[in-house]
Amino acid sequence: MREFLLTLPVAFVAASWATLLGAAARKGRGDWRDAFLRAAVIWGALVALSTEVLSLFHGVTQAGVALFWGLVVGALLAVGLWKGLLRSTWTYILQARTGFAISEKLLLAGIAVVVLLLLVIAWISPPNNVDSLLYHMARVAHWVQDASLEHFPSGFEHQLTKPIWAETAILHLRVLWGDDRPANLVQWFSMVGSLIGISAIAGLLGGNRRAQLLAATLALSIPMGILQATSTQNDYAVVIWAVCLAYFVIRRRQADPASGEIAYIGLAAGLGLLTKGTGYIYSLPLLVWCFWPRRPWKLVAWARDAAVVGLLIGVLNAGFWARNLVTFGGPFGTSEWLASNLTLGRALRATPPAPSTPVGNQAATPAPTPVPELGTKTGAGQSPGVLGRVAGVAIDLPRRLLRVTAYQLVTPFGVITRRYAAVLEAFPGIFPVEQTDRIRRLEWNHEDFAPSPVHMVLAGVTFAGVWFLRPKARWGGLRAYTGAVALTYLLLPVVIGHGASVWGIRYVLPFFVLSSPVAAVVLAHAFSGRVVSVAAFSLVALSLPWTLLNNTRPLFTDLPYTTRVESILVMDRTELLLANLQREQDAYWNAAVLVEAMKCRQVGLRLPGYSPEYPFWWLLNAPESGIRIESVYHSAYTDKYVDPTFEPCVIICSDCATGDEIPGYSLMAGYGWFSVLQSTRTDG
Repeated sequence: MREFLLTLPVAFVAASWATLLGAAARKGRGDWRDAFLRAAVIWGALVALSTEVLSLFHGVTQAGVALFWGLVVGALLAVGLWKGLLRSTWTYILQARTGFAISEKLLLAGIAVVVLLLLVIAWISPPNNVDSLLYHMARVAHWVQDASLEHFPSGFEHQLTKPIWAETAILHLRVLWGDDRPANLVQWFSMVGSLIGISAIAGLLGGNRRAQLLAATLALSIPMGILQATSTQNDYAVVIWAVCLAYFVIRRRQADPASGEIAYIGLAAGLGLLTKGTGYIYSLPLLVWCFWPRRPWKLVAWARDAAVVGLLIGVLNAGFWARNLVTFGGPFGTSEWLASNLTLGRALRATPPAPSTPVGNQAATPAPTPVPELGTKTGAGQSPGVLGRVAGVAIDLPRRLLRVTAYQLVTPFGVITRRYAAVLEAFPGIFPVEQTDRIRRLEWNHEDFAPSPVHMVLAGVTFAGVWFLRPKARWGGLRAYTGAVALTYLLLPVVIGHGASVWGIRYVLPFFVLSSPVAAVVLAHAFSGRVVSVAAFSLVALSLPWTLLNNTRPLFTDLPYTTRVESILVMDRTELLLANLQREQDAYWNAAVLVEAMKCRQVGLRLPGYSPEYPFWWLLNAPESGIRIESVYHSAYTDKYVDPTFEPCVIICSDCATGDEIPGYSLMAGYGWFSVLQSTRTDG
C-alpha cells in the first residue's frame, strides 16, 4: 500500500509534464525539458501550499496527504484525457527523432549510471548529516507528530526559523511511506531536475547538443552536488529552483515579456526563498536581470509583472513568515540573530545584544559571539562609526572572496594540499592560520566540506572567455546571464557572515551548477566536437570517486582514511545514522534502549546547544510507534507553545550530572554523553 501512496507525488509530476507537453506540442512548441521544469515548479508550489492548508486542520496525515495528491492527479488525468492532451504527448513522443550519435548515447548512459548509483545510495542510507540530525529531520518528526507545521517548543531554534520547503517535501514522502526511508529522494530529485534544466539553459544560450550534454556532465560532476544528492540537507533543493528561475528569466528575455513566463518566475523565486536563506542571494541578480528594462517606457507592464512576482513570492512564504513573526518578531527569527549572521548586520551593530534570561528549564537565547568589525583593527582606539564599519566591509570584500576561492581550490591529494596550505601561509593578512589549518584537514568527500577545484578553475576561465569569443545571435544573453551568475558569487561573502569560512563551502553549489552552461557553451565554441566529447566523458569518470566513496555513505570503503564507515551494503542502518557521531553512538543507543524497556510513551528531551535530537526519534521509531517526544529545554520565545498536559515519564538530558537539575526527576542512568532521568511522581 505504501509503495502505491509514494508514487502519487511522482504521478503528479508525470501527469502535469504530459499535460503541459501535449498543450505545447499542439502549438508546435513541444519541448520535453521545458514541460518538465514547469511541472516541477507547479509540484513544488503545491507541496508548499497544500501543507499550509492541511496544517490549519492538523491534516498533514497519511490520509490527508494521499487524498490531496490523489485528487490533483485524478483531475490532471481527466483534463488531459478530455482535451486530448495526453494523446498529443504520446504522438509527440512517437514522432520524436533524437538522432544521437553513438558517443552521445554512451555519454547519456554514463550519466544514467551515476544517477542510478546515487539513487541506490539515497534509498539505502538513513539521514546522517549533522545538520539533518539537528534540525532538518528533527523538525519533520515534530511536524509528523503534530500533523501540522505549527511551531513547537524547541531547544534548537533553527528547527523553527530556517526556511522549510525541502523539509516540507520530505514530510509528504514520510507520511505517505510511514518512515524516513524516502527522505533523501528530495535532494536526488532536485539533482536530476537541475541536470535537465541546465542542459535546457545551455540550449537557450546558443549551445549545440554537445554543449548541452557537456553542461549536464559539468553539473553532475560537482563533488558537493554528488555528495548532497543522497542527503537531507537543502543545498541541492535550492539549486533546482535557482535553475528554474534562470531558465524562465532567459526565456522571458528572449521572447515577448507577455509570453506567460512571469508566473513561473514568481513561483520559482518564491520556492527558492522558502527553501534556504541562500535562495535570496541566487534569486536577486536573476530577478534584477529579469526586470532590467528593454523598453523603459513600458512602466505599467513592468510594474504589473513585478507585482505578480511579488505576490506569488508572498503567497508561498506567507505561512512561514507569519509563524516566525508571531514567535520571534521577524520573518527569519530574532533581529539579534539576523544581525549576527549577516556581514552588513555585523558592521551596523555597534555592540552585541544582551542574552535573554532563562526561565525554569528554558534555555537562554544565546547572544551572538562578538566579532571584530571587518576592515578595522581591534584593541586600542575608538570604535569607528557606522559609515566606517560599512566601508570596512567594502574594503574587506576582496579578502573574503579570496578566502572563499581558496577553499574551493583544495584537491583530494594530501601532498598537494599541504604544499598549497604552505603557500597560503605566506599571506597571513589574507589567509589566517585557522583557514590554512582547516585546509590541511579538509575532507574532500564529506558533504559539508567538499571543494570543487576543477569547476572553480573552469568557471574563472570560461567566465572571462565569454568576452573574447565571436558574437553570436544570442551572445548578449549569454553575457548578461554570466554577469548575473558571477554576481551571486560576489554576494555570498558580502551577505553571509560565515560565507567566507569553511562552512560556506557548500553555499557555492548553486553557483557551480548555474555556471555550467556558461562553461559548456564557451568550451564548445573554443574546441572541436571531439575535444568536447572527451571532456564530457572525463567529467563522468571524475564523478565516480565521490559517488562510490562518500565519506559517510560509501558504496565501497577505504577505512580508516577515506571513509568513516563501511559500505552501506553491509553496515547496520543505526550505525550509518550515527556515522558523524561515532563517539556518541553508545550513549544514544543505550539511552534509547532504556527508554524502550521502561515502556515510557512520553519522553522529554533536554538537549542544550548542538546536541542532535533526531537520533532519538529514529531509535524510538517516533512518532509512528506512539511515543511522543517534546523538548523541555526551550527559549522564552517558544514558551507559548508548551503543552501543559505533557508530563514526560522520562527525560533524556545532555547536561544533567546528578539528576537534581530538573525538579520532580531523579537520575536513573548515565551514559557519558546523556543521562536518563525518571519521574519521581507516585502516579507513574
